[in-house]
Amino acid sequence: MNHSWKACGLGCLAVLLLWASPARSQPQLYSAPETDSELPLPLATQTERGGFYTALEFVYLRQSRSLNNQTVAVRGVYDTLGTISGTPGRFIGSGAEALNTDDLGRGSFQPGYNLIVGYKFENGTAVSLSFMQLMNVKYSAGATFAPPNQNGGEGGYDSFLSSNVINFPSNYVGPTIDTLLDSEDSFISPITGDEIPVVSQFAPTTPGIWNAADQMDISLSQRYTQMEIIARVPVYDTDYSRSYTLAGGKFAWFFERFTWRTLDLGRDGDSDPAWAVDYTNTVSQRMYGPLVGMGHEFYMGNRFAISMDLTAAALLNVVKQRVKYERSDSTTQAKRSHNEFTLVPNLNAGLNLWWYPIQGVQMRVGYTAMGYFNTNRMDQPIGFDFGRIDPVYENGYFRLLHGFNVGIGIAF
Repeated sequence: MNHSWKACGLGCLAVLLLWASPARSQPQLYSAPETDSELPLPLATQTERGGFYTALEFVYLRQSRSLNNQTVAVRGVYDTLGTISGTPGRFIGSGAEALNTDDLGRGSFQPGYNLIVGYKFENGTAVSLSFMQLMNVKYSAGATFAPPNQNGGEGGYDSFLSSNVINFPSNYVGPTIDTLLDSEDSFISPITGDEIPVVSQFAPTTPGIWNAADQMDISLSQRYTQMEIIARVPVYDTDYSRSYTLAGGKFAWFFERFTWRTLDLGRDGDSDPAWAVDYTNTVSQRMYGPLVGMGHEFYMGNRFAISMDLTAAALLNVVKQRVKYERSDSTTQAKRSHNEFTLVPNLNAGLNLWWYPIQGVQMRVGYTAMGYFNTNRMDQPIGFDFGRIDPVYENGYFRLLHGFNVGIGIAF
C-alpha cells in the first residue's frame, strides 16, 4: 500500500511538471482571471485586487470505521436456575456465534458540503473561514429466532439468542414465563431426563432479557464536522507558478454512536416495552488547535491551473464517552460517563484542478486526504457487566478521511 501512495505522488508531480508552461500565474483561491466576459452579476472586475469571495463545494469522503470485532450474541440459552438441565448455569445449545460487530459490513462514502467565505487583501493575502459537514452514515446488522438453514438444533434451543449480561436488577428479568405451573414438586428435564425439583413456581426459566432473546439488532452511526480559519500568504511567484504559506486554526469533531437493541418475546409471541432493552455507547471527540502548511500552484494555460496544499495541525482532543442500558419503556436505566484529553497530530493534503471560465468565477475539482493520529475508538463497544458498565476503548487509533470535492467560487 505504501508503494501505491509513492507511485501516486510521483505521478502527480510528473503531471505538474509536464503541464507547467511559461505563462502568467493565475491568482490563488477564488480570485478572478482577466476576461472580457460581462455578466449582470456583482462579480469582481479587472481593476479590483481585493475583496470578498465565497464558495460552495460538494464533498464525498470516506472515513475509517473505528470499531473492533466483538461477539454480541450466540445461539442457545443459559440455564441460570437449572430448571431445564438440572445444572444451574449450564449453557444449552450449539453456542454458535449469531451476531458480531463485524457483521455491520464494509464502510461507505459520506456525502457532504463545504462552505467557504473569505476576504482577499490588495497584497494578495487571503483569509478564509470554511465549514464542512458530512452527512450521517449508519451501518446495521441483526439476528433473529430463525437460525441458519432453519436448524434450531436439539430441543430447538438454537432458535434463541443469548448474551452473557450479568449483574442486572430484577426489572430487567424479562417475561416471567411460568413453565412450572403444571408440576408439583419436580419435573423431568428435557435435556438429561433427570427429575428436577421445582425452585419457584413463578421463577422464569431463563431470567434476563438477553437470555433466550428472540431478536437483537446492532448499528453504528458516524458523523464528521470541521471548521478552519486560514490565512494564505504569497511567498514566491514566477511566470508560471506561485508558492504560499498557510496558517490558522482548526476544529474537527468525530461523533459516533453504537446501539444494541434486544427484544425478548413472551410465550405466545406477545411483546411488551418492558421486555426490550436499548444499549448505547457514544463517543464524541472535539479537537481544537493551530494549523500551518504550504501550497504550490502551477498555471497550465487556457484558464486552467493545478495546486497542491499540505497542512499539519496539533489538536487537543476532548473525548466524551457515554454508555447506558435503558429499558424501552424508559422507566429505568443504568449509565456511565467518562471524559479524557489527548493530543492528536493531524496531517492533510489536497490536490485540486482549477478552471477560471469567466471574470469573478472559478471552479475546482480535487482529491482530499486527512489523517488523524492518536484518536479514541470503541475497541470492545459492549460492556456486559450491567453493574459496572465498562466497555473497552483504545487510544492511538489512526483515522483516515479521503475522497473527492467539486465546487464553484465567486469573487465580489
